[in-house]
Amino acid sequence: MSDEELEQEMTQREAAMTGLQPYQIRARRAVSDKLLRDIVNDSRRGPTAPSSLASSVQSEPRRPSGGTAPIQPPPGIEHIDRLCDEADRRARAVAVQQKLALEWIEGLLERRNPHKAKTNYDPFSRERMGLDDDE
Repeated sequence: MSDEELEQEMTQREAAMTGLQPYQIRARRAVSDKLLRDIVNDSRRGPTAPSSLASSVQSEPRRPSGGTAPIQPPPGIEHIDRLCDEADRRARAVAVQQKLALEWIEGLLERRNPHKAKTNYDPFSRERMGLDDDE
């Protein structure tokens, strides 16, 4: 029997006799009772005072660095705004083209099947597309 197997066997026997788990026996062997007692006593006293290495002299509060600057949009934002406006205009134009094509196709299909259900739903309405009446 190797030393490791012998150690495991002794741990199992001690655990059975004391009613503890084997990991608890191994933990108890790893840390002495005195060290564990010291740790518990330290935690009961609360945090310790600052060490002597810490500076006890209070320096005057540091003033904020930098300065003041007016709040304004970052430079070049007007170019980005123009690009976004143009992209919105193109997206609306594509939506109108799709609506016209859909209406044309639906008109052709309606001639073939006049009994198709009618609906007021318009996926391209100005309201659904977020357009104001003044645009």
